[in-house]
Amino acid sequence: MSDDEIDRVFTAATMSGAAILATPVASTLKRAEGKKIVETVARDSLWQAQTPQVFSRELIARAYASASSTSTDDAQLVEQLGEPVALVEGKPTNLKITTKADLKLAEMILKARPRPKPEGVSHPFADDDLWR
Repeated sequence: MSDDEIDRVFTAATMSGAAILATPVASTLKRAEGKKIVETVARDSLWQAQTPQVFSRELIARAYASASSTSTDDAQLVEQLGEPVALVEGKPTNLKITTKADLKLAEMILKARPRPKPEGVSHPFADDDLWR
């Protein structure tokens, strides 16, 4: 996740009270009964939730105080209050880690990213000509 994504989701939450990072669903989704497909779900209005999810303190406190059922994330609790939650488009590599497989995939993504190059000197005496 980039600093830009964090800035954008916090800006959206400041404006609306609640915002989450999410990506449009790209996969074809099937609704099933048992192990038989009953329909293909239109994905044009579906988003996959990510983190961070950002809320005003008052709103998230009210959402938890009013929670009466199980929820899969904080945004759902806010939705149950009837409050809007803004979507901020994130990147597919910003995984919401829920399972061990998600954690393994996140580890592989991190290993594949380029390493940041340190700025400035690499050790405390690099700019010291005393010993040269």
